[in-house]
Amino acid sequence: MKKDGCPLLTERWDLLDRDRVPTGKTLCRGEKIPAGICHIVVVGWIVNRKGEFLISRRCPEKTSPLLWETTGGAKQAGEDSLKAVIREIREEVGIDVSKNRPVFLGSRQRLDRVYFDCWMFFKDFPVESVTLQQGETCDARWVNDKTFLQMMQNGQVTRASTEFFPLMKGWRDLLFENEDFASLSGE
Repeated sequence: MKKDGCPLLTERWDLLDRDRVPTGKTLCRGEKIPAGICHIVVVGWIVNRKGEFLISRRCPEKTSPLLWETTGGAKQAGEDSLKAVIREIREEVGIDVSKNRPVFLGSRQRLDRVYFDCWMFFKDFPVESVTLQQGETCDARWVNDKTFLQMMQNGQVTRASTEFFPLMKGWRDLLFENEDFASLSGE
């Protein structure tokens, strides 16, 4: 059965023009994005009080199989970027950051037809609290900068996470210099 022109359980994406202005149209995931049109993907970094950040491993069935990444995914129709990243984090690693203070790190057009919105949240929890999403994630861990840089050099990290790491690191370090963790986490 179809809903709104998409097969049931298929994501719908809002379409935007090159200036990020909504077109009022949607697209079913998997359909070709028309020329001159874009959609939004969100990336979410979760940082603990030690400055480590959570990464998860992509399942073997996915594109870029078994690579490590920060949590992210496509913004669905009707969502704003913040709601999308909160949903993606909850779905893929089972962590609720909805009550944590969000920090918007920025947006950039990374691929021809995709804008990436990057977010950061400060939250402490044991990695054992992570609930992996079947078919999406198969492992999770906290890493520090040195470990992540080594993983990047070894080709173990997705391109998007590699590209956004310096942005996250810069903002994280600046915020840690100026605010305490409780203030940053918003809890």
